[in-house]
Amino acid sequence: MPRSCCFFAPVHFGVAIQTERFKENELCLVSQVQKMSLGKSYFRFNESTTLVVENTEQKAIASQLTSMFEKSAGWEPQILDYIIMRFAEVMLNYAETANETGKSDVALSILKEIRKRAGIEAGDDGKYGITATAREEIREAILSERNIEFCFEGHSFWDLRRLRMLDRLDGKTKHGVESIALNPDGTEMPISEAKTKAGSNTLTEKDFKYSILQIPFTGVKVSSVPEKYYFFPIKQSVIDLNSKIEQNSNWGGPFNPTLE
Repeated sequence: MPRSCCFFAPVHFGVAIQTERFKENELCLVSQVQKMSLGKSYFRFNESTTLVVENTEQKAIASQLTSMFEKSAGWEPQILDYIIMRFAEVMLNYAETANETGKSDVALSILKEIRKRAGIEAGDDGKYGITATAREEIREAILSERNIEFCFEGHSFWDLRRLRMLDRLDGKTKHGVESIALNPDGTEMPISEAKTKAGSNTLTEKDFKYSILQIPFTGVKVSSVPEKYYFFPIKQSVIDLNSKIEQNSNWGGPFNPTLE
């Protein structure tokens, strides 16, 4: 797996795509300004994140983008580095596809590369802690790796939904970790003081006490994920536009979205 490459994907207007975990990679900007009828134009950044304009067409598009931002309320001309898709996701998608099409060796190789880059030791067997061999086991290993790699990035629910595994969340409770800064004598530090010290990076993990708590504190504490969550309801405003559009069956309508 290459450690230095660019990944391009069309977006509505100029944003940067950074393969964040692969630090050698340059930033890439892909612009598909459909509303301006400019088609696809590809830009790139150098290492200092300065936009590189390489030809007359790019210069014209960059000028029009700047003008568009200036005229938009609340916008100022700027270069925004916004991660659309990390390279790790590209590779884990590749691993999942390889596994489901009978190429388990490719899937395992990618998993090893991901874990190696994360600093996990290879171990005596050189497998980086991976024990999966069969397709079903590798599928679970990839899903587990996605949970870790994309933690706090909003992937888990959608991964389970597309894999028809939402039942794993049904009836479950959530837990979180509460951390409270402590004074040298073990008493709790006032939050204002803790905030100041945190802002100056003078607190370490040893300066806190930790508690595992069930969340949320009030309201519904047990997850309920019914079968109908696999398909969302069609907005009533959309149905009102066309009398032939029917609501999905799990949401009170006659249409079966599975087409069965």
